[in-house]
Amino acid sequence: MAVFARMFLFILLMVITSCSMIGFNNTNNHVIRYINLNAIYEHLYNNSNEAQELKRKMDSLNKKIYDVENAKASASESELNYYREEMAKLKEQEKQIKSGFYSKIKSALETIANKYDADFVFNSSDGLVYSKSEYDITDEIIKELKSINERTSPVYQ
Repeated sequence: MAVFARMFLFILLMVITSCSMIGFNNTNNHVIRYINLNAIYEHLYNNSNEAQELKRKMDSLNKKIYDVENAKASASESELNYYREEMAKLKEQEKQIKSGFYSKIKSALETIANKYDADFVFNSSDGLVYSKSEYDITDEIIKELKSINERTSPVYQ
């Protein structure tokens, strides 16, 4: 029985070793780049008048909700419900804005990834431990987003 277990472990070790060697040989064939998705999102957010206005409205409404919830005798349940309904509407608008941002990011990312013939593009904030900065295409994505914005702007047309 011990001989069988040793044989099994030996064969398993050989299979794992051969698979890892195959993996090392194939990695040179892939083009890998990375981006900082947070920086790209922040760029879009900070340059969107619609997003900034929505944030101001949400902050103001949050303050009103806080004030009504903490008022002792003058707290009106109907007023509080109204504010909460308005907040739900604003959160739906926020989802639409975010969806638009990610759609734009995806479009720009596809354009730049095709430019580099990239097989993989990683997000640096999701576990990328190290990479040379020459593989970072974040700035190019932001430039592409600016270009898309200029091409689709009513002023541009």
